[in-house]
Amino acid sequence: MNQAGLPVDDTLGAEGKKQAQEIDRVLSQPRFAAVREEFRDWKKQHGRGAAWYSPLGVTDLRNMAKKVNREALYVFIYGPGSEVMHTSNYGHHVAFNSGRITFRSIRHPKDFSNTVRLTATIALGIFMKMLREYREGECPRFGQKYVEKWRNAFMGIPQLKINEKDLGV
Repeated sequence: MNQAGLPVDDTLGAEGKKQAQEIDRVLSQPRFAAVREEFRDWKKQHGRGAAWYSPLGVTDLRNMAKKVNREALYVFIYGPGSEVMHTSNYGHHVAFNSGRITFRSIRHPKDFSNTVRLTATIALGIFMKMLREYREGECPRFGQKYVEKWRNAFMGIPQLKINEKDLGV
């Protein structure tokens, strides 16, 4: 923790408690009462805390994606990720080429560069949508900052060269 610049004493715990109190103070405001009550009712009924999205009528992430008109993005991102994590498609882990078999671990860095770009693109899109909704006047400045400071780094994410071990068959 010291190497990361974080104190080893009780400073972080005290700061965390202070932040939790502030969050509780904000959430106790009357305008949040209905949502707070829905969460409490859910907990009483199910004996556990609810997923953050469920008291508002969404039962799963695909349903949430549909409600915000992002089902295609859900399918594009979640589908392949789920296949990799649950090994329902061996094509992500095993490749057959010219009499050779190549095995890849679940955390293989082969598509790292593309994953970083995709994630950053989605994050920038969400951020821009929030700016347009809540701080529209800052959109041109954000676009300018992106061109001046971030575009070269974003476009210059290096491609990884992987030294794979092949096994002959």
